[in-house]
Amino acid sequence: MKLYPHQTAMVDAALAAYADGIHRAVAVMATGGGKTIAGVNLATHLAPPSSSQRVLWLVHQKELAYQALQAFRLAYPITHIGLVQGEYHEPTAQVVVGLVQSLAQPHRRHDLKRYGAFDFLVIDECHHAPARRYREVMQDLLSPTGLALGLTATPGRADGVSLATIFEEIVYCKGMLDLMVEINPDTGQPFLADLRPPITIMTDTKVKHVALTRGEFHQAQLAAAVHQSLNRWERGAIAYQQFGAPERRKALVFAVDRSDAYHFHEALHREGARSAVVLGSTPREERLKIMGDPLHNVPGMLERDQLDALIGVGVFMEGVDLPIVSMGIDGRMPQSPWTLQQMVGRVVRAYPGKRDAVWVSLAPSDHSLVTIDAFVGSDRPLTTSVRTYLTEKVKTAHVEHDPLGELAKEETVYTLQATTREAFTVPRPVGTWRRDAFSRTLLLETTVGIYTLKPFGTAYDVTRISPGGRTERLVQTPVARHLAVAYAEVDADTRLRREARRNAPSTLAGPVTAETLALTKKMRLRNVRPEMTEEQVRKIIARVKPKLKKTAAH
Repeated sequence: MKLYPHQTAMVDAALAAYADGIHRAVAVMATGGGKTIAGVNLATHLAPPSSSQRVLWLVHQKELAYQALQAFRLAYPITHIGLVQGEYHEPTAQVVVGLVQSLAQPHRRHDLKRYGAFDFLVIDECHHAPARRYREVMQDLLSPTGLALGLTATPGRADGVSLATIFEEIVYCKGMLDLMVEINPDTGQPFLADLRPPITIMTDTKVKHVALTRGEFHQAQLAAAVHQSLNRWERGAIAYQQFGAPERRKALVFAVDRSDAYHFHEALHREGARSAVVLGSTPREERLKIMGDPLHNVPGMLERDQLDALIGVGVFMEGVDLPIVSMGIDGRMPQSPWTLQQMVGRVVRAYPGKRDAVWVSLAPSDHSLVTIDAFVGSDRPLTTSVRTYLTEKVKTAHVEHDPLGELAKEETVYTLQATTREAFTVPRPVGTWRRDAFSRTLLLETTVGIYTLKPFGTAYDVTRISPGGRTERLVQTPVARHLAVAYAEVDADTRLRREARRNAPSTLAGPVTAETLALTKKMRLRNVRPEMTEEQVRKIIARVKPKLKKTAAH
């Protein structure tokens, strides 16, 4: 099994971490970087085919299961490989590829345990691992001395839940930006295709009143909003005809729901483009016919040039391997840069003859979108492709080669705090800063709420969670780190001062002043008593004044 240098580095980093006593590690590698092959190679080191050690490869999509099976067949005898998914239940194999939905069933887990606990567990797309199903599988099937590896392209989650609840450490990171620059020695081209300057097309969709759920638009409310649009689908189809059809590009369209997908399908048909809709409910036979069967090397309708575009609802977000695709049309409007990075990863995979990819965003009329600059760099010129931008940045040493992977090497938060105070005059500590080792998120904990600074490439998103649990976003688009820290500290300082003023002892609690007493005599107020406080007397004056004005007017 041949590995590229970055795959070998991942395997070596994981083995070194296990040797140092880490049992649950995470490896981050961009979509298209070959993390499945690297993970299988690591499995051969920890559970050789001739040994009695067992491997469990856990996935959440059928496509990911088929990719893993295909990779394991390169390293293990086919009789040693089993599948637990749907009608397949092969618990006796040395290597078991399992769908988490199937392994959530206790009787299936019981059958697997009868043949011995697993010595090595791999969780593909491990940013889902904090979910209850994954924890149950890990608890029931992993040996007490077993090792675990999480694989993901995006270690952060839209809802902010940290992988630290499951894993101990990120041991390796190779981001999308690195692989857009590094050269594949076999092809002489970068491991990932370049991305042209993204295109944003305004539509009449209005999402101002759509709620956010776990960091993303509420799907039912978003679906209702897009169905009110009059030009969304036509503009998406015209975008394909203008930016995709002239170069015969194959496209993925990300839709919100079934109805939205079929509206796109009809609009593309009117523009002369051939398309098909793929849903989670699409029968397996039809799905394999449209998208191909990688397990048996059967090409799909895009490869056979029978379609120009595929339209999906949720099915293209993860696990789909369609490297022929070189154009993405975003109708889903993600609010998390992690989600956007997963989507963009679908279209930048390398493919023979593919030089670059095109990304089109269908933007609402009343809300800003998260853009690729959230994980590329906020100073990228609008007309510059991603690879050109990165190459120039590396030449001038303005950014590290892999911003996402290098965050752990940055200076301490306390140095940043001092820099922030110099620029924004926050004269005192406003709370306690700490760093989440997994998501690289910076947290400012204060009495007025928790501020989260989530890194996306070289920029940060800033949100505040109030003591009551309400989430408030402080910036519309991610900003540079020193500005993000400043936004958090200045907002916290302002709220702390406001709270201090509210809680300060009232100066009106004392006896009535001579000036106020004189005013009461002038107004001939007879219900003022000597034992009253200044505040009580002022309330009486405030009630009587409007009445006196009315009397004077008459």
